[in-house]
Amino acid sequence: MRAYILARTAAISIASLALDQVPQRWWLALALIPTMLGSALAQTSLTGAGASTQPFRVAFVRTETHATYAFEIRSWLFTMDSDGGNVRNLKLEGSSPSWSPDGEKIAFSSTRDEPLDEVYLCNADGSHVQRLTNQKGGTGADHPVWSPDGKRIAFFATVGKVPEIFVVGIDGSAPKRVTSGGGIYPTWSPDGKKIAFASARGGSIQLYWVDTEGTAEAVPLTSVKPGASQPAWSPDGSKILFTLTGLQAESEIGLLNIPSMKTTRFAFSDKFNFFSPAWSPDGKTVFLELSGKGGFVLWSPDPYLPPSEKAIGWKHQILALGIDGTASRQLTKPDNGGIQPSAGRLPAAVSQTGR
Repeated sequence: MRAYILARTAAISIASLALDQVPQRWWLALALIPTMLGSALAQTSLTGAGASTQPFRVAFVRTETHATYAFEIRSWLFTMDSDGGNVRNLKLEGSSPSWSPDGEKIAFSSTRDEPLDEVYLCNADGSHVQRLTNQKGGTGADHPVWSPDGKRIAFFATVGKVPEIFVVGIDGSAPKRVTSGGGIYPTWSPDGKKIAFASARGGSIQLYWVDTEGTAEAVPLTSVKPGASQPAWSPDGSKILFTLTGLQAESEIGLLNIPSMKTTRFAFSDKFNFFSPAWSPDGKTVFLELSGKGGFVLWSPDPYLPPSEKAIGWKHQILALGIDGTASRQLTKPDNGGIQPSAGRLPAAVSQTGR
């Protein structure tokens, strides 16, 4: 895995300006999150009107630091049920997991063969790993996402010194660059015709979209201050969630309404930072990566810190929210944590057996 602290800083932590110009009409005050996250929130069941009712799995990442070198971070792929149960270690070193539309496979980034990330595919249980990309010149490939029809993968890779968005068939065929001018964190439109992404081409990092054939100029979507990154397109195509980064690397989640092209605040708090939004397959639940404010430190906490800071400030957690804010649940445990959630359908064979 590329050093996670450095990658996140480069991608979403940018020159800061006031957030008070962002509309606050569609927001989640997160009063539902108590001062100590672990107990009360973890006991809140996800059963509100805006919560998913169909079963699905969540892929995510856990990190560990090298016993000797504090900044050598390794990451491992896990899956769990949508209620946080049945956690399974796939025993694969990697990051940025992404479920295939049918729930049969996971795409992910890994340095298992090269110094920089390349994209790999595996079965949902972690078996049958296949390398998909081989970026020439050691540029790496990161943040793979499946097309809605399951036939292509979008990812970003460095060209010269600038990251760009590429698309490739799941068999490695027909690789194509679709951006020019920079792009990271691709996300597909549900019809597969567009890819939204983040880019600093205009001076601050904002959201754009481009057609998947790369034949038209990128269209700007946001102009929020100080910037927007990590977009996630909703399954019905009407919304894009994204990470909005503010003062002192403080982050919240914004929402872009596609029909009106208006940006509003979705999840923000005085006590927590939010990153990496992801949708459930039915669009009723949102998964977020959450941490206490004060930094991106992922390794084990100082033993003299109080329990609340150990659980929140030092290990990132994964939170599930009903899209209308009526339900919430912390899915990961304070002692282990988790980052980079991705939700996928249960494979057809599993769904039919009721597992």
